[in-house]
Amino acid sequence: MKCPECGSANIRKDDDGRNIVIFCGDCGFVIDDEIIVS
Repeated sequence: MKCPECGSANIRKDDDGRNIVIFCGDCGFVIDDEIIVS
């Protein structure tokens, strides 16, 4: 998976239990964010 904005492969996943954010660790572009409804 690569960032569509800058082409970096430094993709990070942040999960705080309520929502998941997948973003580029280099440019900060948010690729996907999902809200988990429990």
